Amino acid sequence: GLYEFGSTVRIRGFTGDQLATALDGVPLETYDVRDGSPPNRYVDTENLKEITVAQGSGDVTAPSYHALGGSIRYFTDDPMGFWHTSFSATGGSESLNRIFARVDTPEIWKGGPIAYLSGSRTRAVQWDNAKADMAVDHLDAKVKQKLANGSLTFTYRYGNRDDHDASYYDK
Repeated sequence: GLYEFGSTVRIRGFTGDQLATALDGVPLETYDVRDGSPPNRYVDTENLKEITVAQGSGDVTAPSYHALGGSIRYFTDDPMGFWHTSFSATGGSESLNRIFARVDTPEIWKGGPIAYLSGSRTRAVQWDNAKADMAVDHLDAKVKQKLANGSLTFTYRYGNRDDHDASYYDK
């Protein structure tokens, strides 16, 4: 949903403060027992390639302080390597409007890197208070260079989020 802390993920009775959460290998939880940030604070779901779930604390490869209940790992998509564009627009109740666009490139020069650039803009109001508005902007760029024995990836993510947690919070 638009307000991700309003929903919960549980694995075998363990809540978010007992689960390891990582985005592209970077842990998203905090060092204490708070939940940290959910992945959609950093990346649009259209740019996700894979989500893996490990139930239980046996996943020793999870970068986490507290993976007692298991781990959830999110992995972002790589550039496609050819010209490709995608665009979506969504509208709904509570003045919701959202747009998403992405452009993938072929090799920027022969033997060079491939890339994508994407962005989204979301606007809505809180369901029980039209004065409490929400605004989310994302920009995501990923450049991947193939090497003889692997690859090198550069990712830049920009996020600007403005939302209100109190039901009668006003500008």
